[in-house]
Amino acid sequence: YYDKIVSEGNYDLDEYEAIWKSVAVVFDKIVPFDVVRGARVLDLATGRGIVLTEAVRKGASEVVGVDISKGMLNQAEAALARFDSPATVRLIEGDMFKLSELLGTPEKEEDKFDIITISHVLLLYSKEEIVKLVSQARQFLKNNGYLVMLFRTFDEENYSSRHGHEFTAEEYRDILNGIGFTQTGSIVASEEMDSD
Repeated sequence: YYDKIVSEGNYDLDEYEAIWKSVAVVFDKIVPFDVVRGARVLDLATGRGIVLTEAVRKGASEVVGVDISKGMLNQAEAALARFDSPATVRLIEGDMFKLSELLGTPEKEEDKFDIITISHVLLLYSKEEIVKLVSQARQFLKNNGYLVMLFRTFDEENYSSRHGHEFTAEEYRDILNGIGFTQTGSIVASEEMDSD
């Protein structure tokens, strides 16, 4: 599906200013700058690499993107190639629900990631699938790491209801708390609607 969209030039998600604002907020307000600089960042459903591009711009030492679409990963590679950065970049084609198969099981704390992002896809999944994905991601996150879930629009309830799933910020916090995260919060990066 996404390979077809890329080949037809119909993928416009990252053309919305609200998307760029939400990504900028990750590395400006959510994750402290001193954590980003030198960090290992894993981005699930990386798409065209918006999050990874911003992580590299902010000084991450290693960025890893996982996506099911080779076409999206090709575009992410092109976007990241524009930077003259010493960061290590890995783009992996595969199912984000199978991280152990794609990345291997981290044996030591230093093998884990400082920051893991899940970008603009959770609304496509049921609560059970979200719990499975986030539980798996947690195994790859350092003990003091940051898990950041990005949403396409601050009107997530309206947007997600069109896909059959509707969760509030509180329900996402409950999911995270149930998995064992102890410090959770939410922030609205932009109150602009996609149509604005």
